[in-house]
Amino acid sequence: MAFVAQKGAKWFVIVDDHAGPEYDGISKGTLAFSPDGKCVTYVAQKGAKRLVVKDDQAGPEYDAISSLAFSPDGSRVAYGARKGEKAFAIVNGAKSAEYDGIASLSFQSDGTLVGLVLRGSVLYRLRLSPPKS
Repeated sequence: MAFVAQKGAKWFVIVDDHAGPEYDGISKGTLAFSPDGKCVTYVAQKGAKRLVVKDDQAGPEYDAISSLAFSPDGSRVAYGARKGEKAFAIVNGAKSAEYDGIASLSFQSDGTLVGLVLRGSVLYRLRLSPPKS
């Protein structure tokens, strides 16, 4: 079981009676378990920045984060991130190429990451195959 809690001005996530790190906020609707139930993620706020927290480990800070998603087997986590004028797809901490915007990201049943990305005024379909075993 996991839930968001507040103590004074700080917010944190409690998983199985364990309180995680405190932040200035937790983005509504982002708390999620991986499909295999082994991992918990959410988007936290630290000042004006946003970061993805996975099992109490904070990722890099960005100006905005969107489309937090797990691969079907729970082995990969992906999200859209914005830093300044540039946007990236982040998969297990690795950045994609730079884009002007990311409209959506999700995993297909075979583990392929798909999304819509913007370069200039053109919308492209992003497709990243899962790593080979």
